[in-house]
Amino acid sequence: MSGMPLTWPAWQHIFRIAGAIAGAALAGFVAHRIIYSLARRWARRAGRSHHQILVSAIAQPFGVILPILLVLAVIPIVPVSARVEAPAHHFLLICLIAACAWLLIRLAGYAEVVIARRYQIGAADDLLARRV
Repeated sequence: MSGMPLTWPAWQHIFRIAGAIAGAALAGFVAHRIIYSLARRWARRAGRSHHQILVSAIAQPFGVILPILLVLAVIPIVPVSARVEAPAHHFLLICLIAACAWLLIRLAGYAEVVIARRYQIGAADDLLARRV
């Protein structure tokens, strides 16, 4: 079968599958931009710098996580063979795990910034800061 040319119905099937997956990824990117915009607005209105730092820390990982989740939701719906679906699903799960690890690393960095601001070493009374 590898040497056989693809017919127009076969190409249409491929385009439908690619369109569904690309549409899910695009919907994830658009949803991320909307959520990020709302979160930035909330952080500015809250008036606390650590809220803005949190939003900026988690923005990029969520920009990857959300499209992956939507593509994972679409993969079982599109009509592809199990030979293609299983490895694609596995690859997307690995990408999702990596993106979640990236999010946790960014959250740890955020916690470090918040703790460093709360307990400043150079303060006049820094005994509590040195204990932390």
